[in-house]
Amino acid sequence: MTVSDVLQLAGPLPTLSPAATQLLQCLGSDHTDPDEILEALKYDPGLTARLLRICNSPALGLVERIASVDQALLLLGYQRLQELVLEMAAGDLLARPLPAYAIEARALWHHCLVTAHAAQLLAETIPSADLPPDVAFTAGLLHDVGKLLLASVLDETTTVAIRAAIETDGATRHDAENQVLGVDHAAVGGALLRAWNLPEPLTHAAAAHHQPCYSCQPPICAAVHLANCLAHLVGADAGWDAHAVRVDPKAVERWQLNDTRLEGLLLPLTEQFEALQTRWNLR
Repeated sequence: MTVSDVLQLAGPLPTLSPAATQLLQCLGSDHTDPDEILEALKYDPGLTARLLRICNSPALGLVERIASVDQALLLLGYQRLQELVLEMAAGDLLARPLPAYAIEARALWHHCLVTAHAAQLLAETIPSADLPPDVAFTAGLLHDVGKLLLASVLDETTTVAIRAAIETDGATRHDAENQVLGVDHAAVGGALLRAWNLPEPLTHAAAAHHQPCYSCQPPICAAVHLANCLAHLVGADAGWDAHAVRVDPKAVERWQLNDTRLEGLLLPLTEQFEALQTRWNLR
């Protein structure tokens, strides 16, 4: 089976809201016009209503009541508003259960939320990597999107074979998928993001988040690889096969994650994990 086979067998591709798509396409651009983003949000009433509900919830901790997207931008800032919109859009996409992965409803979304914040944290703590935090955040948020499509083409036979390769042979999840299917969820995810015409750093990070290349600049696939592992480490798992995730020693070396630095990352990430559970009622 090839990536093209999966895309064809999966049927209609999942989509994001126009406002979220516009936000994603503007990532990393020096010419992003916040007014254009605001207009896109205003013409998405469902997204706007949910955004305002979250902004006015106790979980966000704002004293002043927010009555419009413009006011939300003023009080939260562009980056914070962007994060909330993308977190909601990812929930629309990733919150469904995936029985083939033994993933319950919203579990994959929760894992991707924590991965996004872990990737952002890595980008912020090592500025020399020259990785924009908003790009790292979004790459982490979308890294596992390929599971949506691959789950739709897995039958009982292939699911059992993949599980056997992991439990009996000690294979990682993506290696087991390649052994049984000839393709893995990371490659499928990269192809889906390309079909959405998203920036190359996002598609590359999705496709290489289990096998970082270490040649891309900025090193986004290594950051997302580590972020994915950190998310599992703080308990944001999705499915039964969390133990089948392996951290690449080269990524640890690239990001200089000694015990002290790792401890400095895990504490704020654990706090973020708990905050996300409260914000999106994921407990």
